[in-house]
Amino acid sequence: MIAGVSPVTAAAARTGPAGPAASFVVSGDLRGVAATSATNAWTVGGYGSVSSAKTLIARWNGTAWTRVPSPTPAGGGELSGVAATSASSAWAVGCTSCFTSSPKTLILHWNGKTWTRVPSPAPADSSLSGVAAISASNAWAVGCTSCSHLDSFKGLILGWNGKAWRRVPSPLPAYGKYGNALAGVAATSARNAWAVGCTDGCPVGGTPVIERWNGTAWKQVAPPTTPYGLYNLAAVAATSTASAWAVGGGGPVTSEGTATAHWNGRRWTLSHGRSGAELAGVAATSATNAWAVGGTASGRTLILRWNGKAWKRLPSPSPGTSAGLAGVAAFTARAAWAVGDTGTRTGARTLILRWNGTSWKRVPGPSPGTGASLAGVAGVTARSAWAVGTTYPNSFGSIETLILGWNGKAWKQVPGPNPGGSPLFGVAAVSAHSSWAVGCRACEGGPNKALVEHWNGKAWKQVPGPNPGGSYLAAVAAVSARSSWAVGYTYRISAGVKMLIERWNGKAWKQLASPSPAGGQLLGVAATSSRNAWAVGTADGKILIEHWNGTAWT
Repeated sequence: MIAGVSPVTAAAARTGPAGPAASFVVSGDLRGVAATSATNAWTVGGYGSVSSAKTLIARWNGTAWTRVPSPTPAGGGELSGVAATSASSAWAVGCTSCFTSSPKTLILHWNGKTWTRVPSPAPADSSLSGVAAISASNAWAVGCTSCSHLDSFKGLILGWNGKAWRRVPSPLPAYGKYGNALAGVAATSARNAWAVGCTDGCPVGGTPVIERWNGTAWKQVAPPTTPYGLYNLAAVAATSTASAWAVGGGGPVTSEGTATAHWNGRRWTLSHGRSGAELAGVAATSATNAWAVGGTASGRTLILRWNGKAWKRLPSPSPGTSAGLAGVAAFTARAAWAVGDTGTRTGARTLILRWNGTSWKRVPGPSPGTGASLAGVAGVTARSAWAVGTTYPNSFGSIETLILGWNGKAWKQVPGPNPGGSPLFGVAAVSAHSSWAVGCRACEGGPNKALVEHWNGKAWKQVPGPNPGGSYLAAVAAVSARSSWAVGYTYRISAGVKMLIERWNGKAWKQLASPSPAGGQLLGVAATSSRNAWAVGTADGKILIEHWNGTAWT
């Protein structure tokens, strides 16, 4: 349940380059939520495949949740935590290049008008999982560094002083032999803050880590012990120096369950609760009102409430076959939010629940991932447009091309070539009688090959083209019936990753020579004439921009 560690764990088992190869797995999930009033709340997360993840932020205005634009750095990015102090100040944290062997911290700030990225001093191979803010000049963010080294990763703490984020020393647990990570943080004042996580076996098992800020330095605090050991803490909430809650899960392998720990001003005490479940988020408004959320092994949402004497489970919506909650925010006993996701491999969807003082209800929210996903759109008139992507024809997770056409009144699915395991990533339109769509063939199972399809005014047809080994086409641009561009990359074990540029001359697609920096991948292209085109992408985590001057790409 340690968000800062999980992406790297996944990356350790993944081979091959990042890029459109996995873009057909489009999902949307929410991991953090924060609220300052009944008319101002934020939720954050991510959507898209592991190779092209994008940040996701939505805001509650008192009536509805609406998606708010948020920057996604080159290499992709996801958000794990959010904190707000007012309607004009909020923080969101996570990682960029999350699913690689060298993730980097990501911090975004809301100034009342837009979300912008803020520099974060952190070593390479770092990720942030949680954030807490007290004022415009005081905030904390926690996570891990050396995240991809599962036997030696370390807790990471950053502090905001009103001008810049600074790294603050985090004490290493004396009992941690195999690395430690911090997952959650909470603060009540400039002199009181808590950070929790785990060591020795995160994120699967381990021993809890608890650290406290006393106004001068972070110090370790002894975690509550248990006869069964092996549990993690994923989130923390505090209402005063004498009251705080931390939640997570663990226990014996045969009966793993929820874990809730309470601070009474002197020590932490632990209770091991419901088996077959874990808690991922906690929020508290007073000594008699707290919430803990998570999920069960059977794919149901889990919401517990503290009434001052005991934790009680409350009914909560669990749409779909696999639903879970990752974060919770509360500002009164009658108002709270819980967020997470619901869905399966063929498309998770965002899940937002609201507490109205009596019951939890699902509230509609933005959800980029819906099982069938769209990756590109192009139009020529108000009555003619195309959208392309991927659809899942059955419950086994197989994929097929998806093409939708706009006739001025409605979008309709249009038949198109469907070679096995083939998503579409980009589309360009020249006229009502000429459009192009690109993607890859046999993306599931391989060997991957570039896929090009053409609309001739009556039907979509597959068009032959160059197919160097392991080819993907990510984007297409069309200037005229005789001039179009398609870009992407190739990947072969013997040659690595190289840029791929193809051109349509009115009769056939031809591969053109292109500068190929190490690890070069082209993901977008635009053209204004046969002598002017731009292609953009990434090369080993750096921005890549190429230009066509009518003669060559440089």
